[in-house]
Amino acid sequence: MNSQEAARQLLTFLTKRNNDTYDSRWDWLASYWPALFVNKTYFVKQRLLELITDPDNEDDKLYDYFSILIVYTKKTDSNAFESVIDILAQRLQSMKNRSLVFLLANILLDYPSSRHRELLEKLAREQDKGKPHGRFFSLSNVEDAFSFEPQPEYERFANPWNFYNHQQIIQRQIRWTNEDENLSAPYEIDAVPDNWIPNYEPQQTYIREKEKIGRNDPCPCGSGKKYKKCCLH
Repeated sequence: MNSQEAARQLLTFLTKRNNDTYDSRWDWLASYWPALFVNKTYFVKQRLLELITDPDNEDDKLYDYFSILIVYTKKTDSNAFESVIDILAQRLQSMKNRSLVFLLANILLDYPSSRHRELLEKLAREQDKGKPHGRFFSLSNVEDAFSFEPQPEYERFANPWNFYNHQQIIQRQIRWTNEDENLSAPYEIDAVPDNWIPNYEPQQTYIREKEKIGRNDPCPCGSGKKYKKCCLH
């Protein structure tokens, strides 16, 4: 519905999400907020700007607020788009929640700008040091972002109902069945003699059986979330 009231109701619903209490129902909406707001952002853009510029706001929902505004301004106003991107970069340099900083920085990787490259490389090196939060992205990810034209994240998650597509459901059921069969296969280990000496064979070149999963691809676990916000870590 393209109306101010629909936009207000949807934003109210989003802002009420409680970060302290896990609710699996929110997983079904992860990454699809820009698509859900695609014809409504105009009505709530000012409120979204207030939320992303509030210096006291270090809520995980910032990821969704920025994503909604960036997708909207990317299509409607190039100057506003650059402004939102710069606001994001400024927030990353002042926020205390490092896990949230690394998560939000992924948005800058999706829309790489040369003026933010130094910041992204700095954040990648910070994760390499102690890895206290898990690695959200590495220096090689930064290099890739500036070497190849990225596929806009919105294009991958433009259809919130794709998860319920009949073919998608069948593919998940087949994958889950195969996984269950592999997990239930018998696994036995014979006793190893005390004088056993391993017979090492030359290491064979590894050939990936499946295409590498991108950070912004839907997670293969079937949660409906992006890989980087689900099983990547």
